[in-house]
Amino acid sequence: GVTFVAGVGGVTARGLLPAAHLSDHPAGAAALAAKLAVGSALGELVVLELPTGRGAALLSRKASLRAAAPDLPAKLDDLSEGAIAPGYVASVTSDAVYVRFLARLTGRAGLSQLADTFVSDPAKHFHVGQSVRAQVVQVDSTHGKFGVTLKPSLTASADARFLAALFRDLEDAEALGAAEGEAVDWARRFAVGAAVGG
Repeated sequence: GVTFVAGVGGVTARGLLPAAHLSDHPAGAAALAAKLAVGSALGELVVLELPTGRGAALLSRKASLRAAAPDLPAKLDDLSEGAIAPGYVASVTSDAVYVRFLARLTGRAGLSQLADTFVSDPAKHFHVGQSVRAQVVQVDSTHGKFGVTLKPSLTASADARFLAALFRDLEDAEALGAAEGEAVDWARRFAVGAAVGG
């Protein structure tokens, strides 16, 4: 990940921003990571986890998490069955994907909850840091656990904000690489229909 020192409200605070948390999209994250330099302004970030001891807070620049931050679950009591929220893949095992929200709150999506068709190897479909939309399917308050589904038929959205965020992230990356004061002019740099590297 990318480690940096962030000034927050006049206070210097150490934060860890993994490369996968630069953007909801791998192409956006790669473009931003390639252009980052000391002193780069990244805009608004969301605190995913507070540091323990003298460690660093875990931060994210993912648009999906920033937009939903006030409503994201941070404890088991915040969850209700049927609720859908953006999260990110915390880990992938041979039989499940673990989706994290705020404050290390993590739900399990077993093999049958990963897709609308059978998935035999979750690692072929999911990777750590990947942005996902998850629906809470079960809350077990007694054991402090909950289950989620990642099935597109239950979690898909027609909302174009996810796609729009990719273009904003690519523009932000271009601006990071632009000379001081130079505006990004997509029309001058690329033709409509041109293939661009991600």
